[in-house]
Amino acid sequence: GIRGILRLPFEHPLDAMKTYWQAQPQIRSFRDVGVAIWRDRGVAGFYAGAVPNSVRVTLKEVYRWPLMMCLPQLFTTIWPSGPQDPALIKTLTGFSLASVESFIICPLERLKVVLMTRPASVTTRQTLQHIISGLTAPASHHGLDYLFQGLGAVYARQLISWVSFLAADAKLKGWARRATHKDYLDFGTLMAVATGVGLINTIAVMPADCIKTKQQQFAPSTRAQAPSPPRPSD
Repeated sequence: GIRGILRLPFEHPLDAMKTYWQAQPQIRSFRDVGVAIWRDRGVAGFYAGAVPNSVRVTLKEVYRWPLMMCLPQLFTTIWPSGPQDPALIKTLTGFSLASVESFIICPLERLKVVLMTRPASVTTRQTLQHIISGLTAPASHHGLDYLFQGLGAVYARQLISWVSFLAADAKLKGWARRATHKDYLDFGTLMAVATGVGLINTIAVMPADCIKTKQQQFAPSTRAQAPSPPRPSD
């Protein structure tokens, strides 16, 4: 958990810029995204949504590594006669992780994206009122649906992210070991593998991540009120 928090001051501004750009696709360049955030909200704009994001990152660091270590051993134990391909075992691990993780992080992702994408004309107080209104609305309209809006996209993103990351990591490391004839890869080879895994993972995840942002971004209630019946004339 501490490691995730230490990375947050450097990663969060990039996450804020990515999310803002996904919500405002008409912006042309990465530089223009930074200028727009700075113009609208200054430095604080780059750290919008930092509180729910901190909780999300901490939770992920707490459970992800134990599960990544235990689940492959579990699958091997309960399926000893199954295929021993490391990429397949890691694919099953990724599927399991995504299935659990999506329900944990979706409410925090929703709050983070709302705070990151609120218009400049909407104050922090109005944004909090918007969130509270969504949480306290009648269950038939919103209720917990507010926090779990975009759950399908979150699940798709996490599934793609975990499976592509774990499978690509296993495959690329296997190829690197065969190419170098070494069981233990040196630092340079590991960096090359990490770069390849990161590139594959980013390309695979980005479409689902963009859909998630569109579904979770700040949007005022658009429910039309029924027109008042005409008053009878005297």
